[in-house]
Amino acid sequence: MHPELQRIDEQYRSLAADLAAGHVSQADAMMILANLTAVDGEGWVWSIDPYSGEFLRALPGQPGSPADPALFVVSRLPVVPVTVPPHGTSQDQVSDFLHPNLRPLPATPVSERAMSAIAGAASNASTAARPLGGFLRKKARTLLVVVVGCGLVAVLVTQRPGGQAPESSVPGSVPTPTVPPPTIVIPGSEPQASTSVPSQSAPVTATTLPTLPTLPSDAELAAFLELLASGDAAALASVLPESQKERLDILGLLGASRAGFQLSFAAPKVSGSVVSLQVRAGDPSSPLRRWNLRLRRSDAGAWVVVSVGKS
Repeated sequence: MHPELQRIDEQYRSLAADLAAGHVSQADAMMILANLTAVDGEGWVWSIDPYSGEFLRALPGQPGSPADPALFVVSRLPVVPVTVPPHGTSQDQVSDFLHPNLRPLPATPVSERAMSAIAGAASNASTAARPLGGFLRKKARTLLVVVVGCGLVAVLVTQRPGGQAPESSVPGSVPTPTVPPPTIVIPGSEPQASTSVPSQSAPVTATTLPTLPTLPSDAELAAFLELLASGDAAALASVLPESQKERLDILGLLGASRAGFQLSFAAPKVSGSVVSLQVRAGDPSSPLRRWNLRLRRSDAGAWVVVSVGKS
């Protein structure tokens, strides 16, 4: 509901309450109510029916009829077009009712406008170049060294023969000098023409291949096995390993034959600079215990135990 209609409704209800309380007479109430009107934006006169309390709408000089309060049209002031004259317009052509903020500025000579524009551009350029000036002040020495270095390089390049730069400045493009191979002369032979050898070939160095140990014969193995089963401490001292731990590992082998077990061996194999020999106790097809012995031939020609491996 529009505030104007709300105001009429409130005054109507207050007047009805005063009438019921006897504070005002009916004739006075009707006179007051006749003056409770509001005009909307389209010229309709709004009032209230004193008997039903409904809103009435009528044009001036015509009887009212019931109407919905939502039909109340809000009053609006018309938009007055304002023409803002451009700067430089003569004052006698400007309305006296124009707002001071909209009044045009007097005409400015071209020279003054140009000077103002130049001053503004210079101020903007100075503001934009201020960080660059600070950087140049801080790096002045470094920039000076770089400029001087570039100048020296340019002078050295221009002073080359013919005033031209070198043909190739790519690293690694320097030609590799060719060195003739040496001439080998064998004493007592006729001098021969030198043989061209590629410079990239590596010198051949004579390498002496290691000599692999020879395997013991069957007779040597049988004699070695018989020595292990003999239990002769004096004879075994020269063939057993020097380490006490290695001797403890082979202790079961030394006493196997005296405990009634048959000793046998598998085919020996070359393992590096030693000979690997597996000695077995018990049935050769299903031995109960194995010892992996590493043997080497001593200077005296006998086979001795170097170490004992895990079985």
